[in-house]
Amino acid sequence: MGHELGQNYTPTTADDFKRALAQLNRPSAGRWAIGNIGSNDTLFGLGGYSQMFGAPNSWKLDGSGKLIKDRETEEFRAAIGFVRDLSSAGLFHPDSPTLARSREAFVAKKFAVSLEGQGNSWVDFWQQGQQQNPPTRFAMLPPWAAQAGQIPITFLSTAFIFMNALKKASPERIKELLRIMNYLASPFGSQESLLLEYGIKDQDYTLDDKGNPKPTPDGVARAGYVP
Repeated sequence: MGHELGQNYTPTTADDFKRALAQLNRPSAGRWAIGNIGSNDTLFGLGGYSQMFGAPNSWKLDGSGKLIKDRETEEFRAAIGFVRDLSSAGLFHPDSPTLARSREAFVAKKFAVSLEGQGNSWVDFWQQGQQQNPPTRFAMLPPWAAQAGQIPITFLSTAFIFMNALKKASPERIKELLRIMNYLASPFGSQESLLLEYGIKDQDYTLDDKGNPKPTPDGVARAGYVP
């Protein structure tokens, strides 16, 4: 993207973003502007597009103190219309709804923009990109607003995601489960952490001349990158 749109390109409006996507879209060469739609619950990435148009983060309070769901707002309606326009313009990969292993397709440059959550995918892209010849580096687009003069926003997710609870069992069983949980939460630098994060030595990773683990191509391909 940097080569075709300019270094550190950032969209200024929704229309500017659509223009950039159209410039990057080359179906005849086997490359589309957008290749995936996120997971099944993200609805073609409407969470990201709705924040671009200034929709609330799930809920908002109106002037009378009534809770309004994001899907009831005009901003969310505008986001839906924008995604529909992108689809109608042929900017999505034709297999987007069912595209399997989309990260590998993105690294292989089958499409220019990938819809992702910040975190695991970034690590995955970076590791896979370093295996390319020449290496490929990926960048995240910062937030932007649909209209000029509108303040860009980005939604914050919850700080608390889940908890684990152990059902009543014998003391021996509880101690066994706690040992497993300790293993999974092993600290950085420990032998357990090295296995969890890098895999099996000489298969998933090797050690460089300073003793640091370096993933192998097979290790990169097998990695799941869970947080």
